[in-house]
Amino acid sequence: MAHSSFQSEDELTRWLALKAPAIGDDAAFLPRLGATATTVDSQREGVHFLPGTPPAVIARRLLAVNLSDLAATGAKPHHALCTLAAPTNFDRRAFFVALLEACAHYQIELVGGDLSSSQHVECTLTATGTRLARGQFLTRTNARQGQDLWLAGSLGESALGLRLLRAGAHFRGKRISLPRGIPAHLKTYARHCLNQHLQPSPELGISQWLASRRCSIAAIDISDGLAQDLHRLADKSNVGLKLDQPAIESRTSKPAFTALCRHLESAPLTIQLSGGEDYALAFSAPTRLAKRILSLDHPQLAKIGKVTEKSEGLRLMNGQARHALAANGWDHLNL
Repeated sequence: MAHSSFQSEDELTRWLALKAPAIGDDAAFLPRLGATATTVDSQREGVHFLPGTPPAVIARRLLAVNLSDLAATGAKPHHALCTLAAPTNFDRRAFFVALLEACAHYQIELVGGDLSSSQHVECTLTATGTRLARGQFLTRTNARQGQDLWLAGSLGESALGLRLLRAGAHFRGKRISLPRGIPAHLKTYARHCLNQHLQPSPELGISQWLASRRCSIAAIDISDGLAQDLHRLADKSNVGLKLDQPAIESRTSKPAFTALCRHLESAPLTIQLSGGEDYALAFSAPTRLAKRILSLDHPQLAKIGKVTEKSEGLRLMNGQARHALAANGWDHLNL
């Protein structure tokens, strides 16, 4: 008997890709519009942010998560359209002031959208970007055996920020209060993790540098969990991946990270591999680019593994010990 629905997000995506072959990367490429990449993402009250979150925070996050998708393509962002549905008492002016300021920061033009009323706040943004004049689009399909695997961006801290919100962190006006019981020596770091969650930083700079290399490079936005998204990259490129566990753990080696994980009853490595909400950039690149990549002015950039044969699957290596890496992370059909 045929299933009337889909059991997971990836199952739905695979089915759609059979019907609409353009689907499968972080953004769609529209050659009829002149080498344009287009992406769309939403933020919904109660799913992506808590009731009472300031409109300015929602607006900036909405743009950032879309730009993180464009970063995975190496595109230069250009235009955005925004749909906002909200209760009558929602401060739409504050929302759009923040959105326009964020657009100006990234040199994006807000060109339209739609407004409506709703019992809860729901907003969707569509963003477009163009291929660099002497560059290429990055996709999930270009990983090649023998290449290095890299990560640009924070790992695990945003997931801790989300756990802090679920544990009782909340806004009082424009300020956010921590949950009760956070040890005094962890409060500064806890606020940093909340900021990482509420204000993601899309990796546009390094992605555009990669797109200008004109060689085989695969990239993916890490938002559903490192393990989950790397499985997607490996599947699209038909390769295996060997991950260096110490290199991953060193992404957030601060003692405060481990201490806050323990306080929130979360295993540090699990948070890094499958916590999600990082909006980092994972990419593969030829080994000949390694020195140039390391010379880039980026505070959170590291090699985390190698691309291998598909038959080897995805493995997590710690010295001589090796473990299969499960595709754990966020599934948007099973929240």
